[in-house]
Amino acid sequence: FVPDATAVDLAKIGPLVEHHPSFPKRTNVEFVTVQDRANMVMRIWERGSGITMASGSGSCGSALAAMITDRVDRKVNVHLV
Repeated sequence: FVPDATAVDLAKIGPLVEHHPSFPKRTNVEFVTVQDRANMVMRIWERGSGITMASGSGSCGSALAAMITDRVDRKVNVHLV
């Protein structure tokens, strides 16, 4: 979760996280900003593909993480930008 997902330099930070030693098989990275209890904005760096405009599993995982940490309600819109 970040203050402004649209401001993240995804092309720079995405590969650094994807290839970090903590992830020997690499990883996807989602940057999420909660706008309000019903809406969040998400940007994705996908392992092996780079910047991508959609990820169902990333959206679900981000929504669940936001719910568990009480950032959003149980029904939430995930806006992929």
